[in-house]
Amino acid sequence: MAFVIREGDPTTTGGKVVKGSTNTTVEYQKAARISDPVWCPKCSSMGFIAEGNPTVIDEFVAIATHGHAVQCGCPFGSNRLISTQTSTMAAEDVSVAIAPDFAAKAQAATHIWAQAISDGSYKSEFTAGIPTNNLSGYKPPKLCVFAKSCTVPAGSIDAGKGKEPADNFGKVAVLGAVGAPASVEAGSSGITYLGRIAGQLGTEGLGTWALRSAVTAGSVATGLLLAFLPRDIADGSLYTEEQLRGMSEAATRVRFQFRKDEKGETQVYGIHTAQSSGMASVPVVNAKWSADKQHIEAHVGGVTIIWTPNDGPVITAPSPYPGMSDELSKVLVHPIAEDTDTQVEIYPAENDITWQDCILVFPPKSGVPPLYIVFAKPAVNPLEVGVYKDLSNRSVKDTLDIDHITSQAALRTYIVDNFDNVTPEEIKYLLSQAPSIAIPQSVHRKYSETYAGRNVKAKQRLDASNLKAAVDSNFDAIKRGLLEEGYAEGDIEKAREELHNLHKEQGWYK
Repeated sequence: MAFVIREGDPTTTGGKVVKGSTNTTVEYQKAARISDPVWCPKCSSMGFIAEGNPTVIDEFVAIATHGHAVQCGCPFGSNRLISTQTSTMAAEDVSVAIAPDFAAKAQAATHIWAQAISDGSYKSEFTAGIPTNNLSGYKPPKLCVFAKSCTVPAGSIDAGKGKEPADNFGKVAVLGAVGAPASVEAGSSGITYLGRIAGQLGTEGLGTWALRSAVTAGSVATGLLLAFLPRDIADGSLYTEEQLRGMSEAATRVRFQFRKDEKGETQVYGIHTAQSSGMASVPVVNAKWSADKQHIEAHVGGVTIIWTPNDGPVITAPSPYPGMSDELSKVLVHPIAEDTDTQVEIYPAENDITWQDCILVFPPKSGVPPLYIVFAKPAVNPLEVGVYKDLSNRSVKDTLDIDHITSQAALRTYIVDNFDNVTPEEIKYLLSQAPSIAIPQSVHRKYSETYAGRNVKAKQRLDASNLKAAVDSNFDAIKRGLLEEGYAEGDIEKAREELHNLHKEQGWYK
């Protein structure tokens, strides 16, 4: 359960939260948030809270809940928070990792906390009993990556500089759409089942793969998935499964794309991803068992990836991609050339598909190791409501605009007015996660009351003063255009309700 953490609460290593919020009190003690200091006796260091619950915000920072991780000298994920109260909990049991720039500040602060506790300049009921001899701040562990070439020197996490076989990094397999297995019950609509097209992972006997989304149903082009299992290089330079389970992003020295060659055939293309490339980090997604414990699901990029355990080999699919040989033996990993676009090319070109990659981490004792995967993201649908970043990333040449409702300018004004010491980076992040809707470009540009020069300062200030009223005002303005375009009244009002619900879920109003 997502019970809120407070200062003084213990951790799984025997430590405790030293300091919490200055504002929010829960059961007579201050709530603890991402970045707040934590003492760990196991590594004799001060660490900080590295995860929080985005549904509960204090001073623009996510409050921590039971089970969230502490970043200290212990292996990440081994030190977690334990709630001692059972009266206050978050609306959802969800987690967000501390942002890298915020983590750097929290890390620096641990050294200040260690010094202040050691010399006695800071004392509280929660520092009593902390040994002051050898108390230190957090020292980052050795840098690791998810995958690297076996040709790199032991202990190094450098990226390659020349072309080399993908086999140097691990095993690659490509899965494509097939018919539903005979064991699948009728009614599994919207699911594309996957069979092996090319390559081997060595885990084929473990289960069956499928994708679920509005776009994947019946579409071979979007029923394409690449899976990559890195080599087990025993030099301590690769993340452990437990480390990955506690991360939101992970560094890697290789990524893969689907590209079309000069013959127009789809090929797998590998890229060296040095730390300086801007492409070195990949999202980490934790898969979870379904409620009935029959299969494992991971939700990412608008797609649900489904893995069902079985005792037989994966189905081999007839390949609609003649360029992919069974062994994928010719796949090469390339350096990123200067002034070269490394974005994934579309297949087929006319379908305007975009691709997503991530590292998929399975539940403990599932028997499946973490895998890097690449898959197609679904296109955005008109009147679809969601966070701005997700919708805008999926909107490609579709004649749709992603409209912030309320407007970015009004929301920025609200944030500045209501949150102290908010940074530009934090504002940028909040706006990227703000509620938005996909509408035809013509409607947005003709009818929106906040489009371009119409959103004057007075309007921004008015909307910021009452976000709930602003949603209705902004929505009423575009509704006339949506009706003229032929959208049904019921569908339009459903989108309005979804916008209000998303604002409430994010805590903008009740």
